[in-house]
Amino acid sequence: QSYAYTRNPLREITSHSWSNDLYQWAGAANGTQNYTANGLNQYTAAAGSALSYDTNGNLSGDGVWTYTYDVDNRLKTATKTGYSATLSYDAEGRLHATVLGGVTTNLRYDGTELVAEYNSSGSLLRRYVHGPGVDEPLVWYEGTGTTNKTWLYADQLGSVVGAANSAGTSTAIYSYGPFGEPNVTTGVRFRYTGQQYLGGLNLYYYKARFYSPALGRFLQTDPIGTRDDLNLYAYVGNNPVNFGDPSGLAAADLRLFASGVGGVLSDAGQAFLPTGEEVSALTGIGAFAVAEPTPFGEIGFAASAGVVGLRGLGRAADSIYDAAKTAIHHICTNKNCISAATGGPWTPRFEAIFDKAGMKLDDALNKIAVPGHKGPHRRHIIKQSLIDLRVRPMD
Repeated sequence: QSYAYTRNPLREITSHSWSNDLYQWAGAANGTQNYTANGLNQYTAAAGSALSYDTNGNLSGDGVWTYTYDVDNRLKTATKTGYSATLSYDAEGRLHATVLGGVTTNLRYDGTELVAEYNSSGSLLRRYVHGPGVDEPLVWYEGTGTTNKTWLYADQLGSVVGAANSAGTSTAIYSYGPFGEPNVTTGVRFRYTGQQYLGGLNLYYYKARFYSPALGRFLQTDPIGTRDDLNLYAYVGNNPVNFGDPSGLAAADLRLFASGVGGVLSDAGQAFLPTGEEVSALTGIGAFAVAEPTPFGEIGFAASAGVVGLRGLGRAADSIYDAAKTAIHHICTNKNCISAATGGPWTPRFEAIFDKAGMKLDDALNKIAVPGHKGPHRRHIIKQSLIDLRVRPMD
């Protein structure tokens, strides 16, 4: 399968072509889908069903499913006639165990990446190997051995569209509607944009919250508030053709999260544990960078990469650095070595993280052109850069 794309000056996809129709969504049909929304951007009715919400704004019912949440607004239970599910989370907020239709599965992670599943007896069910990019599952091993192997193949959004056995023979093809509607609800765990898919619930786990492809939006409000979008339920500003949301917190250009040297910063920052203040402030660089006087275009995409710890940011920074030699700024400041007036000194903290990655603050990967911007970075920009390097959201 091969793809070709046409983009506008903002690098948004305006058209695309492909070589194999088997990998394309075939579930489209003519018709009208009616939605009713209130002043909080909550759907109160969809496809003839009434939707309800709890006092925290979480979707509590859609006419078929009933949902409950814990004190941190994480999905706790989902029930419908003849089926129930219970979800639990570990100390770092990651989905830790699921009981779907009476079947218990325990999940284990390396950072934000799911690497193993166990049954209720502690027996290993399957293992996963990931690439250096974000949400990039590559191989699925069934059981404890290495012979029962499945290769996973993804499209430009990182959505798993194909699977093959160890001999390279195709074993499954997956396709998606514009908002991630799956062609089948069974199969590999990783699906749309590389996220975990809970087929029994028809929900995707986007780390910070759950996403419904049927509704094309999240069940919960955005934990970072309106910093990414005034609509607290919307998925990537209703532009899923061009953007994804690796953390469940903010839209980002998924090209920045593909395999590349930029990932080393996130891995280095993971070794630093956040303080309570930093966890509560966690929002992503992109949410703050828009406050800086920057031009439209790639710089906006590059800034949003901070949502998952700057992973992949270097690739965009390089292209901008080569294209514009004026107003070059260090993404993580190299000039705040003494002053404590703004909460510093900040530079030594950045240096410690960069050292772990075998990098320097003066490397090209840490530089970006910001035409029209002068003066020092604002305090909240500097602080958020440190937060995003220290932790990957929901990590």
